[in-house]
Amino acid sequence: MSFQTADGIRVFRRADWGAKPPKGAYSRQPYKRSLVYHHGGDEGKPRPTFDAMAKTLRSWQAFHQGPQRGWLDIGYHFLMDGLGRIYVGRPSTAIGAHVLEENTGRLGLCFVQDGRRYGLTDDQEETVRKLFKGPHRLLGLPALKDLARHSGDDWGVFGHREVPRQATECPGDKIAADMHRIIRSFT
Repeated sequence: MSFQTADGIRVFRRADWGAKPPKGAYSRQPYKRSLVYHHGGDEGKPRPTFDAMAKTLRSWQAFHQGPQRGWLDIGYHFLMDGLGRIYVGRPSTAIGAHVLEENTGRLGLCFVQDGRRYGLTDDQEETVRKLFKGPHRLLGLPALKDLARHSGDDWGVFGHREVPRQATECPGDKIAADMHRIIRSFT
């Protein structure tokens, strides 16, 4: 059953969207040094309904766990629909699979839309701002403003392409511009 955080963010658990169990034991996340945000690539517009989002997540999980990737589970810790609702992927206590060879200490948030063509919706921006303002213990997520205040490439809030040694256009120029604007307002 979904729940709401103290500041009103709607969160869907893995069981809500029909996640399969992981294919093995997760590696424990030893610390949380950064949040890396992503986009859904060719997925198109932000998902506007729970059913559309759940279907997409089940498809992504099957791809990530299948022979194409062979991962334990969906790679991201959190995923967000067009209404700013969060869907739990991997637990925040587990190392993700969303940044090539750079996952330890990094939490992954994916906006399920094409960030090259679509920026953040107003609802997504409102949720992101709430994530910056304070910690979300039920999600195992520190206040993003505290991560963003660190300098360097190890600690912070980064688009996927901003992490060293990543050859990608992710999260797309439109999402990157929106996130940079939000980050600047908190640092």
